[in-house]
Amino acid sequence: MQLSCAALFEPSPVPVLVHRGGAVHYANAAALQLFGASSSSQLLGNPVAPRTQGGKVVRLDGTTVEVEVTEWTFEDAGGPSTLMMFAGLTARRRAEEAVRESEERFWRLFDDAPVAYHEIDAQGIIRRVNRAECELLGFAREDLIGRAAWDVVASGQRDVSRARVAAKLTGKEKLVVFERPYERRDGTQLLLEVHENLILDDRGNAVGIRTALLNITDKKQAEDQMKAFSAELQAKNLELDRALKVAHEAAELKSQFLANMSHEIRTPMNGVIGMTGLLLDTDLTGEQRDYAETVRRSGEALLSVINDILDFSKIEAGKLQIESYAFDLHLVIEDVLEMLAPKADDQNLNLVVEYPGNVPRHFIGGAGRIRQVLTNLVANAIKFTPEGNVVIVVACETGAGQHARARISVADSGVGIPQDKLGSLFEKFSQVDGSATRRYGGTGLGLAISKQLVELMGGTIGVDSTPGQGSTFWFTVPLVLDAEPLLIPGPMHELGGLRALIVDDNEINRRVLHQQIASWGMRDTCLAGAEQVVAALYEARRSGDPYQFVLLDYQMPGMDGATLAAAIKADPEIQDVLLIMLTSVGHWSEVRHMEGASVDASLVKPVRQSQLLKTLSISWSKKTGREAPGKPADQGQRAKFHGRFTGAHVRPLLAEDNVVNQKVALRMLERLGLRADVAGNGREAVEMFKLVPYDVIFMDCQMPELDGYGAARAIRRLEGGERHVSIVAMTAEAMTGAREHCLAAGMDDYIAKPVKLEDLAEALQRVIDRRAAAAQRP
Repeated sequence: MQLSCAALFEPSPVPVLVHRGGAVHYANAAALQLFGASSSSQLLGNPVAPRTQGGKVVRLDGTTVEVEVTEWTFEDAGGPSTLMMFAGLTARRRAEEAVRESEERFWRLFDDAPVAYHEIDAQGIIRRVNRAECELLGFAREDLIGRAAWDVVASGQRDVSRARVAAKLTGKEKLVVFERPYERRDGTQLLLEVHENLILDDRGNAVGIRTALLNITDKKQAEDQMKAFSAELQAKNLELDRALKVAHEAAELKSQFLANMSHEIRTPMNGVIGMTGLLLDTDLTGEQRDYAETVRRSGEALLSVINDILDFSKIEAGKLQIESYAFDLHLVIEDVLEMLAPKADDQNLNLVVEYPGNVPRHFIGGAGRIRQVLTNLVANAIKFTPEGNVVIVVACETGAGQHARARISVADSGVGIPQDKLGSLFEKFSQVDGSATRRYGGTGLGLAISKQLVELMGGTIGVDSTPGQGSTFWFTVPLVLDAEPLLIPGPMHELGGLRALIVDDNEINRRVLHQQIASWGMRDTCLAGAEQVVAALYEARRSGDPYQFVLLDYQMPGMDGATLAAAIKADPEIQDVLLIMLTSVGHWSEVRHMEGASVDASLVKPVRQSQLLKTLSISWSKKTGREAPGKPADQGQRAKFHGRFTGAHVRPLLAEDNVVNQKVALRMLERLGLRADVAGNGREAVEMFKLVPYDVIFMDCQMPELDGYGAARAIRRLEGGERHVSIVAMTAEAMTGAREHCLAAGMDDYIAKPVKLEDLAEALQRVIDRRAAAAQRP
């Protein structure tokens, strides 16, 4: 109230004093001057009576001033208070005018309030009502003022309302908030929430009631509708239970179907990839090995598509898991580019990876899922880029400890995406062009799966695009830096200080080759065309710092790489430079025929960093007369497993109904130094177990007559307490819970198809370790 008084009376020339309980509560500046006070503290809290006697004011200095005193009693938050004004006749009129203006200002605020509000006197008559209540009840203000408050209550509630008002004014009714139906002027009814408070005089007696009204008609109707809906919902519980049961059965059927499809598709894939692996384990020419590697990678790409379908089902069921292991991110990206290079070449696109030398390569994380996401993004970029470049850029932020966050961007110069389509791009079955005549195919699932995979890894994915200028898809994933990566020593020391001339009309290709060359300690110069190459070679030789290599693009405008290579090799002064021709997949057969004549070696773009390093090293070793680097890493890896279990006295049984898969598994076991017997189904496996004391049974899970699960259970029943043969599942089922299902059937271990030689070797080692541990037990 003090702040309200100050706002109203501080500017006034009329002395104003407010007291509450006989003590001064407020005095304006004019009142301070009247009483001879220099500050309000000299008056506030002091009793009023000694200072105001009759028509006089006793000042602080003891002198008196004759005044005319006017008093008003009012109610505020602190209780009943009295306002005193001291003035002559003119001052009094001014004070009355000020009070009237302040009252009018207050009631204007009251009238403009958005909440319906009225005041009644001690007889229940409405004395004040605001505009909001008039509009709510449909009455004019003059129709309500002077009317009993219970007259606007619904007819059946008027007697109750009259009694309630009387009880409220006598203090017997304590309820402050309640609900009551009111009747509008047009006869319609509203349910209102009523908030009541008493108006008290300065002696604490009730002289009226302030009432605020809130319309809760719609709320009550909504509650009634909700109750009706709940009753209807409850009535349909049995029907819903039946529907849920049907849905669960359908989910089970879907899961079983996916498991069967997984097995039926992955089983022949095991043959394709397994046989290709066996082929790679033989002596092959470089060209044959490249073809076989292409078959293997294509098979793995097809397997990746199959896994995508299964992943979508797992994501929908919330059962997808992210496997974490050590990997080389640079090799993962190169694998993706090599797999998609033929597709890019068909569209004459330049496919490049920019992996700066200062960015870490070795991490621990979900490499398989990163490969899956990147494959999808690069394939999309190729699809929607009619000409130009698709560039993969890698960056990495390292945090505390070994934590890091890798960011991989795929930028293309394609058609771009409209801004209004970006928001829905990562939704399931969403496509930029959904018309029947759309130019680009696809299901609209790839980006949705990619988004969910990235988020499962704890990362984010997004896109920036401008129609007609291209798009950049990017994703970030948290990874752990591999503190002890497995590194194969390279021949970089042999190339340090050597000089290379890079010739390519594409600026991005030149930049990437420069980064790779520089990371090995080599020196380089980049040229955009063939016309300046011969002059550059002459100048370098005459300066005493000749080039040892020319990295030459096969397809360039003007003079192409083949013509330039022939010109260099025909010039005696510069013909000893080593020419490495870089070409697309589609032109590699043409370039291969040039090796040994006009070029020293050739590589397919996008060039793997390891391949470029190896090719430069071998070419330089041949020229200098030193032996080329030792056996390829894959031969050393294969040699590690050859004959590993020869003499281990392990007798295996293979239970497999597919003839191709039998051949794959038997050849792998032979590589490991073991010969196995074969059972064509689960029943044969049980019968052969009865006759021969096998040490390990490799058990396919889905076989005719008796499947692997049933065969495992039958063998466990036959064993008794002393004998225990190790049973290792070899299954193409890749659904969540497959491993647990195998172990529950009594199997000891699990290998997923397509089977890898190293997985088979590790499973056999676990069998031998378990047998050794059992032999040591008393």
